[in-house]
Amino acid sequence: MSTLPSRNRRFDLYQDSKLRRALDAQRLLEAIRRDMQDPVPRGTLSVRPVRIGKRLRYRLEYANPAMSCSRITFLTPGELERLHSIVGEAGDRPLLDERQDEAS
Repeated sequence: MSTLPSRNRRFDLYQDSKLRRALDAQRLLEAIRRDMQDPVPRGTLSVRPVRIGKRLRYRLEYANPAMSCSRITFLTPGELERLHSIVGEAGDRPLLDERQDEAS
């Protein structure tokens, strides 16, 4: 993953909502990747398409009972593609339940 400049040094960059969204998604996907590399029992990932206004997003439900954490977030199609590559890198260890039924 690419490294962004420090928030203190480039505060003006972080005023852009698209950059903030990209940074948030990068942090989430990096945290999931790190969690999948840990030898303790893996978390589960569940993805389903939803419509938010006119846009298609993917609802990601992530749970890891070993760490007592869970999270729900919405991904763009590009972020979902990155998630697929992360899951592929981890092999069979994580569970990715992806529902194909698209919300109207």
